Amino acid sequence: MAQIPHQVFSGPPIGVASQGEVKPGAEAASVAVEHRTGAPTPSCAASGGSGMVEPIVTAVVPCFNHGHFLAECIGSLRAQTLPNWRAIVVNDCSTDGTTAALCDAQAGAQITVVHLPHNLGRSGARNHGIALATTEAILSPDADDALHPHHLATTVPALLAAPTIGIAYTDYTLFGAQQGIWRSKPFNIKRLYREQYIYAGSMFRKSAWAATHGYSDDFAIGNEDWDFWLTLVEAGWQGVHVPQALFRYRIHAQSWTSQVDMHGQDRAYRSCLLLLEHHRQGFERHGTERAFLAGAKGREALRLRTSGQREQAQAMWRQVARLRPWDVMAHLRSWL
Repeated sequence: MAQIPHQVFSGPPIGVASQGEVKPGAEAASVAVEHRTGAPTPSCAASGGSGMVEPIVTAVVPCFNHGHFLAECIGSLRAQTLPNWRAIVVNDCSTDGTTAALCDAQAGAQITVVHLPHNLGRSGARNHGIALATTEAILSPDADDALHPHHLATTVPALLAAPTIGIAYTDYTLFGAQQGIWRSKPFNIKRLYREQYIYAGSMFRKSAWAATHGYSDDFAIGNEDWDFWLTLVEAGWQGVHVPQALFRYRIHAQSWTSQVDMHGQDRAYRSCLLLLEHHRQGFERHGTERAFLAGAKGREALRLRTSGQREQAQAMWRQVARLRPWDVMAHLRSWL
């Protein structure tokens, strides 16, 4: 595959990598699971021979049919300059015949592997792993993502710097089918009701997760992370931006964003409508409902046009024009 030239981006981050749809009858409550650990890894040796270093941060890694990416993700954890981390790999009832064994191959003193007997989807798998974590600092990268070696050493102190901070997020690097650096935005609650500038693998407090409903199973179609961040800020938590590219987001054919772009699926649009339904009071309080809806409809219009559905795209752009006419006139003149 030809490499795309390195670029620098700014704006809202792209969606999370797919963990598969929730199967009918999937159980989101307590389930019988298999836990595995392995031999200690070199980075978990404590000073003075007193045992393993007490963890201060846990990476919860959901994995559905992405076992072939997992070694790189876990390898980036083992390369961290902050040694006192733990990882919980949640095999979300993978169906490819190889992921379960590839997950088990990563088990170690710092890494617990959990095999779910039923597919819980992205939200359920994350919630299950987070419930098992014993640290206050949590992050939940997908199995196909990776971390810069200084990620934990930089981001954990930022998260724990003040008791009101519930989210810590960085800039990130795109790798795989596309390369570039995505610059995020300083934390601003009103902006979070307009655009998703906090990526899915960002760090948060377990106490904040525990005080809310966690990741919602309603968002099996995507944007469960955006819903979670809005839920946290509505509960009074603040966020902090670390302006360094310390997270690595992989673009590939099975990633969530690639599926939406390549196959013309409308899940992103439907999930935005669901997001508005879940957080309507917040959107109204910050006066961002029309801008958010116009943005969602505008992106859907572009998707429809790209997939050859010109009439539907025109109808969608007319809806955008009624919401924010000054934002769309240039587009209407150029291709309608």
